[in-house]
Amino acid sequence: MVAILSTEWFRATGLAVCLLLLAAAQVAAQATVPGPIRPGPGTIPDRQDTITVVYPNGDEVFFVGEIHEIEWDWYGLIETVKIQYSIDGGETWLLITGSTWNDGLFWWTVPDTPSEECRIRVSDATSYDVRDDSDGDFFIYENCFVGAALTRQSRN
Repeated sequence: MVAILSTEWFRATGLAVCLLLLAAAQVAAQATVPGPIRPGPGTIPDRQDTITVVYPNGDEVFFVGEIHEIEWDWYGLIETVKIQYSIDGGETWLLITGSTWNDGLFWWTVPDTPSEECRIRVSDATSYDVRDDSDGDFFIYENCFVGAALTRQSRN
C-alpha cells in the first residue's frame, strides 16, 4: 500500500524543519567563538619554532655593491628576524639588520668585505636559540667594473 501524502503534510513538515534550522542558527550565532588557535610553548611538543636559510646557502658568487635577496623558510610564531653575515666561516658575525619583518625575504646590498668564507645567519630577533646559518660558504669578490668606472671618473 502506497501512502499518499498531502500537500498540507509537506508544508507542515517543511515549516518544522525551517524552524529547527533557524533556532540552531540563532544558538550558534550567540555562542562565543574562540580566536585562532596558535601554537605556544608546550602546545605542539614535537614541533618547535624553526628557521632555515634557503639563499645564499653555499657556493654562490656575489660582487661588492650588488643587491641580492636573502631567503629563509620558517615555522612558528616568529614575528621579526635578525640577519647577520660572516666573512670567516661563521667564527664571528656582522650585523645586516637587527630586526626586520619575518616574511622570508630581505634585499641586501653586498658590502665591501671580500671573502671566500661568507655565511648568512637568520635568527628570531627575540630568541637567539631559533636560528640557522648557511650550510656552506659563499663568495664575495671585488667588483672590478665598479673599480674601473671610479678610476676612469677620477682621471677626468
